[in-house]
Amino acid sequence: MTGSRRLSAKQVRELLGGGAGTPDPEVAEVAMAAAYRLPGDQVVLVFEDGKGRLWESRAALLDLTGRVARTRPVHPLHGLLPQGRDFPAHVPRLAAELGADDVDELVRRRGAASFLTPEELPRLIARAGELLRAAAGGDWRMQLAADGQTWEPWVVDGRGRRHPVFGLVVKELTEWGPGSSLRGVMAGRL
Repeated sequence: MTGSRRLSAKQVRELLGGGAGTPDPEVAEVAMAAAYRLPGDQVVLVFEDGKGRLWESRAALLDLTGRVARTRPVHPLHGLLPQGRDFPAHVPRLAAELGADDVDELVRRRGAASFLTPEELPRLIARAGELLRAAAGGDWRMQLAADGQTWEPWVVDGRGRRHPVFGLVVKELTEWGPGSSLRGVMAGRL
């Protein structure tokens, strides 16, 4: 981070020892940490573990937190599910396009990142969702996300439980490692 540096718990104690620093409730609220103003324009943030961060400029810290607060969150499917609301109608074709390979072996062979595209992610969501739907019964349902723009594909099983297939697949792909398994994630939902 530009304009700041990490502090050990010992450095925080030394810097704030003897009453140095004035509590700064404005910065504390936006930074979600204890904050102390130092001479000049410096601010020390103190985290729950006692460690901290020294900001050379209080104004720069407040500017950064303001810009972050004004940033609109981006849905993880943004731009990755071109079928939108009509996704369920495309599921049989999309799932078949992956072929008969085991989904976990396919991701291991091609790499998880290769599936985070508008061409590949819908195929994988369709295939994984069909595995879950076949095991639990039910149907595909589309739900408009909180952003008011992105359609999310869910599977509602025979008992009425809702499964966020899109979220399970994206999470597994973005955290993919040696023990990852889309089949396991889908089975775990049952």
